[in-house]
Order: sequence, then C-alpha cells, then structure tokens
Amino acid sequence: MAVFLWSFILIGYYSSKRPIEPVPERGWMEPLRWTHGHYGTHAENEQQLRLFNWEFPFFIVLTLGATMRQLQEKNESWRTR
Repeated sequence: MAVFLWSFILIGYYSSKRPIEPVPERGWMEPLRWTHGHYGTHAENEQQLRLFNWEFPFFIVLTLGATMRQLQEKNESWRTR
C-alpha cells in the first residue's frame, strides 16, 4: 500500500512542479510517464517505472487471492443448505 501511495504522490508532485516543455538547462529532457506530458530527468522517469514494477506483482497476488476466496465460498455454499 505504501508503494502504491508513494507512486501517486510522485505523479502529483511531478505534474505540479515540472514544465510541459523540455528544459535542457536543468536536465529535464525526458517525458515522465503518467504525468501527461511533463518533463523531468531520466532518473525520475526510472523511479516511477521501478515503483510501478514493484506494485504490479502485489496486485496480481491480491487479485488471485480474492478470486480463490470467491471460488471457495461459491463451492462451499451448497454444503450449508
């Protein structure tokens, strides 16, 4: 959950503090993912991508667990009747 929230905080920060056009003097030459056209450094873009890569497996495990629980409840419902 912390990684998920930190990702949204970074997206909001970069969207509010970074320009829409490149600024070579500051090194903001790379479009940042998920900020709708704001520019930043390569390291900032990599940090956002790394956070997304850390989130993805947790969502898969969460979805798999929820699906297994629903299937188990569905299969056990006939036993209580």
